[in-house]
Amino acid sequence: GTVADRRLACRLWSTQVNTPGFAPSQTCVRLAVKAALHADSVGLAMQAYQSVLQQQWPGVRSGYWLDKLLIYGLALNGRVLEAFELTDATADTSDGPAALQTAHKYELLLRALSRTRRADDAVSVFEHVCNTMRPTLGMYSSVAGVLASECGWKEAEKCLKQMEDNGFMVPDNVWKRVLLGVARRGHIDACDHILAVMAANNIACSHVVVQAAVDAYAQMGDVAMLARWTGVVVAALHAHAQLPNTRQRHISIDGKPAYTSSAVQPAFAESLTLARPESFTNDFVARNELVWHQAVLTSLLNAVGQHGTAQQVMRLWETLCEFRSRVSTLRFSPQMYMALARALAWHDLLVRYEPLILAWMRDAANGFSFSQKYEIELFVRSCIRGDRSVLKPPRTRAQPYEMELSDFVKDTGLQSHNSAQDCNATLK
Repeated sequence: GTVADRRLACRLWSTQVNTPGFAPSQTCVRLAVKAALHADSVGLAMQAYQSVLQQQWPGVRSGYWLDKLLIYGLALNGRVLEAFELTDATADTSDGPAALQTAHKYELLLRALSRTRRADDAVSVFEHVCNTMRPTLGMYSSVAGVLASECGWKEAEKCLKQMEDNGFMVPDNVWKRVLLGVARRGHIDACDHILAVMAANNIACSHVVVQAAVDAYAQMGDVAMLARWTGVVVAALHAHAQLPNTRQRHISIDGKPAYTSSAVQPAFAESLTLARPESFTNDFVARNELVWHQAVLTSLLNAVGQHGTAQQVMRLWETLCEFRSRVSTLRFSPQMYMALARALAWHDLLVRYEPLILAWMRDAANGFSFSQKYEIELFVRSCIRGDRSVLKPPRTRAQPYEMELSDFVKDTGLQSHNSAQDCNATLK
């Protein structure tokens, strides 16, 4: 559920938990603890945990099911020491199911540390694991990912080598995770090196590569390259829009093709570099690859909003709206509307166009639930208030660069989304 859903669940739990005769089931307790941990209500989760330890509720006993929730949730909320102490206190490295449960607890702890980008803490926990048990593939994946995003390729490479030395084969998703991590640091050369390794291992390029490129050039503030990578997405959308509906449904997602081989051809592998985005287009089109993934489009809107102009943001949005009626796999997510709102807020235009954005968001074609719509509305209000936690001002600024609005849109030949077009016209 959304943040609003989780906060509502916390309020409901708070009103019931002290009621005389209240006897929740284990499932009810599990959902309440999970909602509290993901709604910044750690105190509420710890109270429920203590109640379970004290056996206040009949039929609800502590165990692995509750430990893993607390470990992951505490780490996500920055209470790393408490999460580690709980993991260590409940660890059992003897053979059998208990050892598997212990390994999973450490995996969850490292996954949370990776998600919150706590590289030093992740390395410390990983070293502790190496001294007490054999690390799992999931542990290596989390550590490699956080090292790539926070420390760079060299440190991530050491982790991957250790992984191979211990008998593991680095999976495709780990390489892509490392690629994304390095890209967020703006290290193009390291990204190209990883792409070469991926090509050598026949790991197909996918929307992950596009997102890596967008993240890397956004970090560098290179608007020209962002425009060229936008062109790659638009070219793939244009080619896909020409296909019949039956062919559109056989889309290739993350290198898993419908009809063709995902292996990277040698000639193509030699040209793999983020500096030549157009060299990827033919491969994406040939494999019918879903490069317009919602995460990619959200990153694009954020990047253009940070480093481009308001007109370029709306031109990009208009292009996406034009394709939506013809591309069955193009779905707008709540995060995309939030990115659009944030981008206009950066240009001091959100107050003016708030009604229009909210009207688009409420369109039934989006398929948003009531709570998703409510979450978008809360986000828009936070942007208007200037809440820095949602505006996330960029750490870098783009170099001065003059460009045309057409750099962010190709001639699609499709009927324009009227409301987006009208808004774009007023921004010019």
